[in-house]
Amino acid sequence: MAKELYTRLGLDEDATESQIEEAYKRLSADCDPQNGNVDAASSEHYKYLTEAYYILSDMDRRALYDIKGDKGVKRKKRTGSKDSEQSPIIKAREILNRIFLCGAAVSAVLFALHLSGNSATPFYYVCGISLFIKIAEYLLRLIQ
Repeated sequence: MAKELYTRLGLDEDATESQIEEAYKRLSADCDPQNGNVDAASSEHYKYLTEAYYILSDMDRRALYDIKGDKGVKRKKRTGSKDSEQSPIIKAREILNRIFLCGAAVSAVLFALHLSGNSATPFYYVCGISLFIKIAEYLLRLIQ
């Protein structure tokens, strides 16, 4: 049985990201308020389509919707910035991931220096710290 959000956009559940975007653009073009459609029916239809696109266009929200249905997905907030929608755990995970990526870059440089004859100790320290950061990020993922 097709889920309601897929039906709104006239898609199957196995639709690709490009198919979702194409269907949204095609269906919302006639009722988009920026195109001069200001009547209430067009505005409501546009919100109806935008909600479906908001959920289905994001891989995480779509997966949650596919698993739990309508109850598992948080609706789009009408006010506030993107940062206000994120929980502190998600922000902490993003910061840890950025630090981990920096550590990976540093460890690559230190490994190259080790191959040229320098001590391997700094490389081992950076790898250990990076591993600790990645474990912390995974633990935060489990909490979420």
